[in-house]
Amino acid sequence: MQKQTVITKIVTHCSATKPSFNVTVDDIRKWHIDRGWSDIGYHYFIDRSGELFVGRDIKYVPAAHKPWNTNSLAICLAGGVNDNKEPENNFTDTQFDTWFKFINTVIDNNGIGSIPLSPSFSMDIDFVGHYDVPGVNKACPCFDVQSKYDELAENELNIPPTDSATLVWTNNEYYLYRGKPNA
Repeated sequence: MQKQTVITKIVTHCSATKPSFNVTVDDIRKWHIDRGWSDIGYHYFIDRSGELFVGRDIKYVPAAHKPWNTNSLAICLAGGVNDNKEPENNFTDTQFDTWFKFINTVIDNNGIGSIPLSPSFSMDIDFVGHYDVPGVNKACPCFDVQSKYDELAENELNIPPTDSATLVWTNNEYYLYRGKPNA
């Protein structure tokens, strides 16, 4: 696998699975390996309950959104299609909460682990959905990435303490802690 040294783009994907299918990071890893890839294509995966899982090691280029794979971060949310396999924004509030906090943690920490964000990174240009990649003819991730982020940013102060989540980078992995913050 090709190594990367900087993050120039953050690309959001969906698993294109029905909300009734409890897809896991291991399922997606198997699908990708069965396609002949060396590992799961995404760096991070958020399941239906909002739990964040590590996929491909961040030090390696993802296999998720060619031609923008090099120097990018790939994150995938479970869901994205209805029972007829049509694109649908069917993600849970908890998934969006985790996604939002994860993105902010990456930005606040200027990258992940030893892989920094590019000094030229711009949320307006480089924070995109899979549908933004040149040559891609998909609805993935089945929601407007910029609009959803902006909506969550506006509502951030209105999240009740019992619904809070904290992402912590430790031992070269992110851990998601839910529940009331310690007083």
